[in-house]
Amino acid sequence: MMRRLTTAVGCVCWGLLALSVGCDADRHDSAAAHYRRHHDPESLFKVMHESVRAGESIEQVQKLLGPGQEANQKTREAIRKLARKCPEAYPDGVREGDQILVWPMGEDGAMQLAFRDGKLLNHNPGDYVLYKPMISAVGSAPAP
Repeated sequence: MMRRLTTAVGCVCWGLLALSVGCDADRHDSAAAHYRRHHDPESLFKVMHESVRAGESIEQVQKLLGPGQEANQKTREAIRKLARKCPEAYPDGVREGDQILVWPMGEDGAMQLAFRDGKLLNHNPGDYVLYKPMISAVGSAPAP
């Protein structure tokens, strides 16, 4: 009887240890895990600032953010046009064959990322230091 109790207690302890290791791993990427569950812009900006780097593969980005959706033709054209108008913000440019994926940002719309040959383009972590909610009147503008 005592032997069974000791074995049961040992199993429970090992189970708790395994559970705590799993929780600890989730704690290390808590912003990414939170974003994948809630698609909130604050978590997205934290991940983009702290964890994502230019040149990362689509797979690496999707591991953090979850799967992105292919941008439609209108969005791809708008991003290419914006890249031509603001080359300082798009130092790698955006070409016809680049893949553009979209991730939701709650009620504030979506974030688009461009990839060339499977690698992230035009990413500056400093652009994601602080999330500023957008106010929609005629268009979108950062809140004061």
